[in-house]
Formats: sequence, structure tokens, C-alpha cells
Amino acid sequence: MQKFTTLEGVAAPLRMINVDTDAVIPKQYLKTIKRTGLGKGLFAEKRYRDDGSENPDFVLNKPAYRKAKILVADDNFGCGSSREHAPWALMDFGIRCVISTSFGDIFYNNCFKNGVLPIKVSRDDLEKLFDDAERGANATLSIDLEKQEIRGPDGGVVKFDIDPHRKHCLLNGLDDIALTPWSRRTRSSSSSTTRRRQGPGYKKTDDRRRISVLCRPSSDLRCLDVLDFVEAGLGLFHQFAEARPFLAKFRRMVRSRKLVAVLPLHVIHDVAAVFAAVEAH
Repeated sequence: MQKFTTLEGVAAPLRMINVDTDAVIPKQYLKTIKRTGLGKGLFAEKRYRDDGSENPDFVLNKPAYRKAKILVADDNFGCGSSREHAPWALMDFGIRCVISTSFGDIFYNNCFKNGVLPIKVSRDDLEKLFDDAERGANATLSIDLEKQEIRGPDGGVVKFDIDPHRKHCLLNGLDDIALTPWSRRTRSSSSSTTRRRQGPGYKKTDDRRRISVLCRPSSDLRCLDVLDFVEAGLGLFHQFAEARPFLAKFRRMVRSRKLVAVLPLHVIHDVAAVFAAVEAH
């Protein structure tokens, strides 16, 4: 996950209450498990007309806000369904921070897992930030996560609170995968593992044997604990090159929907996180 330390950029004002995740990213964009390419679908039902042309009245279509990095939104932003594609779409568009008085709980949690900073402020502070954002491209906001400050174009400062653990994860680019015991263990031991493999008398380990179990046909995979399966896949990737075919095989099975029918949605999201982490290495 990309680190979040400081951010400076144009803030787009969205004066709409109760913007749900269906509005953030409409259902027709949920077919993919990739995190890239979703920016075009962000607020699609408001950004585009029925004929596919842009709606010039929507804030993100206005010249001053086409490259906005911050969204200043009204109350209860991100309510509704739990689709994780919402923060993916924001990130892909280029928005890394959303400021509001309140958020939908699941959307709020998903933002932290995907490198987007959701900031809660008071009603009075939100109005100040709306005033700053409505000045257009000539007025930018600066966000310092370490200091927990939002600085306006005139030098005014708004303080915000954030959970210390979530702050630590954003500052260091740590998502759920990076925080798993398996991932930490395999990352710390990767260099010694490589040396062992290259030395004389190298013996196959339990992990290497586990690869053969994980690479069995899809009918056997249904008997495994899927969350352990996903986590094991990422851990093995860091230790053995042989894990690459396993991950590629699992990707094909997910895409062909051989496994989707038996997996809950949050597990599919975990699988997508694994693929994203693997592709980043």
C-alpha cells in the first residue's frame, strides 16, 4: 500500500449529503477485482449524461477540479453497501483524502485499508474547508498526517483526530496483508531462505510441500480454509518462486468463477489484495 505522509492539492467541494457507495462507484463497474481503471467510473452517474458525454455541472468535470486530490464532502459520505471498489475508484482518480463530518462505517474502514485518508471534522470546520475548496484551483489544501493538521490557502489550520494504529499504518504503507504474522515472518526471513536454497544439502521444507497441496485441482481447494489459503499464497510467494504458478492458477480460477460461487465477497476482496501485493513486488 502507498504511504500517506503529507498531501497538497486542489480540494473539490461536494455539497451533497448521504452520498452512498452506489453513487461513488455504480454497480456496472464491480465486475473487476483489479484496483486500476476504476477512476473512470467514479461518480459515473453524476459525471456523465445518458449519451455518455460529460455533465459540465458536476464538480469533477469543471476545469479547476479535474485533478483534485482531496474531496470535501457533506455529512454521511460513503454510506450504503460495503463495496471496497469505492476507495479503489477514489485512489485511481487521484483522490487520496476525503473530508467530512461523518462517514459510513464500512467505507471509513475500507479507506484506511487502501491508502485513502478519511478525516472527520466538525460542522464549523467543514464549512471553512468548503469555502477554501470553492475558490478553485488557485486555493489548495495541505494535509500533514503526522501533525494531524489541515492547512488552508490563507494559513488557517484545522486539527483532526485519528486512531493511532490507523495513523501508523498509513504513514508506513501497511495494509492488512502486510500486518499478517505470515507476511512479516516471510519478509524478515527472505534473505536467509534464499541462502539456504542456494547452499549444498538444501532440503525441502514443509512450506515447499504445502505448495503441492495448494496446487491441486479446484475441487480440492474447496476443502481448504480459504483465508489461510490466501494468506499462505502471499507468504509462499516471498519464499519460493514455485508459488508464482499457484497464484496464477488461483487467479484464473477466480476469473473463470469456478471458486466465486463458494466464496463470500470479503474473501474475494482478500484474494484481490493478494494479487495486488504480488504484482507490486
